[in-house]
Amino acid sequence: MYTLGHEPRDTIMKKLLLLAIIFYGPISWSQEALVCDDDNTITVKVKPGYNDPTGDGDADFRGWKHISDASSSRDAKKKFKDRLEEDIKNGNAGYLVTTDGNALGCPETCPNENEIGCKTTAVEFKSGKLRAVAGDNDGYNVKQKDDDFTVEVTCGPCSPVTGGGNLQAMFPNPVNNILSFQIEVLPPQDLPVFIKIFDIGGIEVLEQNYGVQPIGVHVIDLDVSTLPPGMYFAQVYFDNIPSPSEEFIKN
Repeated sequence: MYTLGHEPRDTIMKKLLLLAIIFYGPISWSQEALVCDDDNTITVKVKPGYNDPTGDGDADFRGWKHISDASSSRDAKKKFKDRLEEDIKNGNAGYLVTTDGNALGCPETCPNENEIGCKTTAVEFKSGKLRAVAGDNDGYNVKQKDDDFTVEVTCGPCSPVTGGGNLQAMFPNPVNNILSFQIEVLPPQDLPVFIKIFDIGGIEVLEQNYGVQPIGVHVIDLDVSTLPPGMYFAQVYFDNIPSPSEEFIKN
């Protein structure tokens, strides 16, 4: 391995990064999204400089998570692990930072825009030593004893969007005043429906909300009389899921 002086280059870089964090605060970088429908192992640590406001205010304890209701060092470590798992699952682990470039939780957005899912379904503390020190105001302050620890985050699968609706027809085209839309709201539930109109530059020029529409086929009307003559595009949204855009001409 290439060395600089007597220390490996990667060791020196880690020290430089630590100094930068101490003096300038946490450094941000792009995080890698976790994989959907899989178990993801990530390395984590309590944020440098973090100190729970309900914990010990001594500067020596910056970078610790305070467990106020722990009865012993062992109990504090167990509660830290349990709450860490719950906090990551619920997206409340603001006191943690990943050290391997991975995101802290599942993206909740699938690669395919026609699918939904990829939510955090399980979190398990896997390995790493913790250190617990009695706080000055009851409880214990806990942090990683070594550089970091590992956590397994399970991301749920992606699945096709069910329900929703579709635009079956739009008429007349060209149109003078009233543009009609034949839509179908699909089972299993009624859905809020609204329509957006865009000009040829992609700028939204008109929007109409139709409230919650029941399952089935309906015809809804849109007054486009105020639009200047020209070409436009219409999209019907079923509970915020858009149908393919349809072109029409306004006389």
